[in-house]
Amino acid sequence: MGFSNVDLQLKIALNDLNPNFIEALAVATAWEYSTLYEEIASEPDLPEQLRLEQFANRRGYAVANALKRTAFLHGIPYDFRRLECNGQRKLVVKSGRIILIQEPILTLIDHPKASDYKVELANLHGLMCQTELDLGDHRRRIQDWSGCVLGVLLHGAAGPNFTAEHRMLGGLMFGITDSSYNQWVARIDLHKIAMYGRGKLTEEQIIAQPLGPFVPDQTFTQPDHVIVTPKKKKSDKGSA
Repeated sequence: MGFSNVDLQLKIALNDLNPNFIEALAVATAWEYSTLYEEIASEPDLPEQLRLEQFANRRGYAVANALKRTAFLHGIPYDFRRLECNGQRKLVVKSGRIILIQEPILTLIDHPKASDYKVELANLHGLMCQTELDLGDHRRRIQDWSGCVLGVLLHGAAGPNFTAEHRMLGGLMFGITDSSYNQWVARIDLHKIAMYGRGKLTEEQIIAQPLGPFVPDQTFTQPDHVIVTPKKKKSDKGSA
């Protein structure tokens, strides 16, 4: 029996994602959530709702920086794809045959939030990128997009309130969408990597069942064991 398209996508995800890259990215994402909370919490005289809004608006940018930084450190090519609609540039990373983007979520049952550039990326068999002259002194760039699978780094906070515990990284998944970016084909749970540094993806982590309807006002809650607590960084005595 041959592989189905879904089986092939999962096989590519398990085989092509660099485990060291995924482990480092998971840990970096957890740190970005913790650092962002500390930055906003240190600002005086802000009501909780405004702090929550700032956190929601800035977490995608923070994790995109972590994704770019981790890709650079592991020699994985990345590009900023320009959007024709507004001129914005969105970060895309290529690990093997996986094209990876990041997307904040409110709950683990969030459906994909489609847009023109995401749909285009999800249908990568016909997408090509302009090649550029490699002089050996610049970062590696994505030059071949064909035959790839779009993966989405999904990340969300542990709870609804602006507290250190609730603003920790509470959900981290690698999602694969269909070609129209309407539904998740499968998702791989990465939160254990962020918690414990386990970089090997396994078939047991795959959540491939259809998702239920998304309820926008649902409170984001998860069992305690998926709350990510990054280890404290070592600092010199007396430093801030």
